[in-house]
Amino acid sequence: MDKPVKINAAAKILNAKPTRLRQKMRARGILDKNNLPRHDLVERGLFEVKTGQFVKGRTGIRQNYAVTLVTGSGLTFLSALMEEGKADQAAERSM
Repeated sequence: MDKPVKINAAAKILNAKPTRLRQKMRARGILDKNNLPRHDLVERGLFEVKTGQFVKGRTGIRQNYAVTLVTGSGLTFLSALMEEGKADQAAERSM
């Protein structure tokens, strides 16, 4: 995979719901409360953060934003995370 994708697209690739994927990632400490990844995971090349700025309508106030992007190796990492979660759920059901 050449181009990083947004979390919603990554969830679609992994056959997961975007909200649940984010919840799992926050629960594991991968994302913070603003849905931004830990710095060490960005350095490892699993995620990228795209930043930008837009101007709010009539007020003209500049607003900063940041978007988390998942790289190809990040998709592999998240796939393993999702499989781990499925195994945990299966174990709980069998009890």
